[in-house]
Parts: sequence; structure tokens; C-alpha cells
Amino acid sequence: RHRLIPRVVNSKEAVGKPNTVEQHTDEILSLTKEQSTEPVRFQLKSQIPALPPRTAYEFCRNCHSLTKQHLDLETYLFKVMAPDDYRRIFSKAATLEGEIVSFLLSAISSSLSSVEGRKTKPELALSILSALAESPGFSFAKLFLNEEDYSNIERIFGTLEREGLEIGSTVQRYRK
Repeated sequence: RHRLIPRVVNSKEAVGKPNTVEQHTDEILSLTKEQSTEPVRFQLKSQIPALPPRTAYEFCRNCHSLTKQHLDLETYLFKVMAPDDYRRIFSKAATLEGEIVSFLLSAISSSLSSVEGRKTKPELALSILSALAESPGFSFAKLFLNEEDYSNIERIFGTLEREGLEIGSTVQRYRK
């Protein structure tokens, strides 16, 4: 990447040199093209944490930073984190909030009903939902769910039931 900085030159320096910014730019670009015929490829580093979070705060921070990269977020939620990690980080009553449950319901719903194909196994989705429902703060967090969340719940458990999974005790915890 080239950065042009305009500068004032005296008449002795300017003899035989390009005299406009555009001519300088053309000169630099022609040198660059001669030096490299291969296109420059950039590989973006993924910002997915390699390890599961230790706290609910760290989980929220990671999720908010990955929200812009939807596929990375799903990788984090369904591959980096295991159901036991959800149990562990939400083991204290005050750590599970309605916003987190809503966020996870939306991610699980979109993952199970993705147009490109299912991105997570139904068994894993059920395990995550069970782990959240076993959290001490779940019944309080459930008070803050809205109609869209309950629509996601119906969609998720409908899909899980069609897959032949036993959802009885878990689905009862999510009902209004």
C-alpha cells in the first residue's frame, strides 16, 4: 500500500520529474505492477477464541465481538463450547440473563433451520438447551423472554421432535 505525501519541490528537483500528484501516482503504480504480477491475497485471522470462556461475563464479551461475523459466532457457540461449559459458566443464579437466553435461542433456531443446511446437530442443540434450563437463574431469566423468543422455542423443539429426540422434560422448562 502506498501513501503519497505531497511536498513542495524547487525547480532544480522538478526538472524531468512528473509535476502532478496523478503523474506521481501513475509512476508508482507502474513500478508496483512491474514488480509484482501476482495478486495480493490477504488472509483474515479469525477472532474465534480457542478455549471456552471461564465466566458468564467473558462469554457475553466474546459473543458481542463475534456477532458481526455470524458464521464465527456459530462456530464458537457450537464447536468451541460444549454443553458442560454452559452448565459451568451459568452455574451461579445471577449469571444467566434473559438477554443471553434470547440470544442463544435465536442462534440455535437459525442454526437448525439454515437455508445452507443444518449447521449443528440436533442432539447438541438439545444438550445446550438442557444445560441452560438446569441453570439456577433460568426461571428468572425466562421472565424476560418475548414473543419472538417463544416462537424460536416452538420452532426449535418442533425440529428436535421431528428428529425423534426425547424433548419432554426440557421442553416443559421452556414453556410459558
